[in-house]
Amino acid sequence: MKRKITWNGRFFKSTVLLSFFLTALFFASCEKEDSMEPAVPTTYNMNNERLNPATEITNEATASELKSLVPEEAMIYIHHGACTGSCPAYSVAILSNGNVVYSGYRNVGTIGTIRFDAGSDVVQRLTSEMIRSGFLDLQPVYPSAGPDAARTVTALRIGNNHDDLSDENSKLFAVVDYGVHVPLLLPELRQRIEIQLGIDRLVRTDAATQELPVQTNSTR
Repeated sequence: MKRKITWNGRFFKSTVLLSFFLTALFFASCEKEDSMEPAVPTTYNMNNERLNPATEITNEATASELKSLVPEEAMIYIHHGACTGSCPAYSVAILSNGNVVYSGYRNVGTIGTIRFDAGSDVVQRLTSEMIRSGFLDLQPVYPSAGPDAARTVTALRIGNNHDDLSDENSKLFAVVDYGVHVPLLLPELRQRIEIQLGIDRLVRTDAATQELPVQTNSTR
């Protein structure tokens, strides 16, 4: 009887030790998997777009931060960023010579880059329209209300000489917004610019692009 009790005791201790060892091994395995899991990206690699709040531009954004969002050669620039849903992600850069560069990233009818000439007179008209609308009086940043909001950048570069938009001769006015608490004039202004350039036909999934002149580098 005494030997039986001793054997049961040893068996119980062995079972406890084995359970403890297996539990420790399980947690160690989980920690290893967690350490190997890639971090959530803070940018969208195709268009430098925010996928989480870590990259949000705040009210305290510096001029250099805003400047980094706008191509140096763009006189007028509109960038619609990605979100966790089906937001159309694309950008439109309008150069001082009248050239327009459209880049479609995702959830748009035209994926890829299309270049065409809208004419320098159109650029001057759009620039004047942006100034008259009160664009220069807007805040530089209208913050996000949630982590999945798409970031939109609207910018206008004004220089003493429209053919020379170098840093010494131009001033950049950029507005970053996430679609909330934004003056109505801003989305309306973007819409008017894109319609006048025919960008809406590129964004719509049912749109045809054959009517746009001088197209290069396009993919459907």
